[in-house]
Amino acid sequence: MPATAVWGGEPAGDLETGHMNPEQWTIYTAQAKNDLVKILKRAPQSDENLKVDNKFWMDTIIHPNNLVTPELITYTDLMITGDARCIETANIIYDKKLTRIFEILQGSYIEWNPASETYSLR
Repeated sequence: MPATAVWGGEPAGDLETGHMNPEQWTIYTAQAKNDLVKILKRAPQSDENLKVDNKFWMDTIIHPNNLVTPELITYTDLMITGDARCIETANIIYDKKLTRIFEILQGSYIEWNPASETYSLR
């Protein structure tokens, strides 16, 4: 897989938890879809189990070489399927990874500083 692409949805859930066998495959990429098609040597079809989406977030220093989407995106990808096995895996991710983050952020807010054009967590 190209360096600008990561697994999302079911494959990301499996890599994060080891809890599922993916049936649907999601790839997020910052590359043009045509370039990815050339690398994979195939184009996703509307009736198959491969979905390619645009990578819409910025990588962080914490996970610069990550193979999967950030936990919150993986969680959301899995929850929106409505599939019981995906929801079960999403809940494992929530319990093991996201609960801690939300506890840390509880009572915090984001403040915009127009002088420096930056956001800060308060």
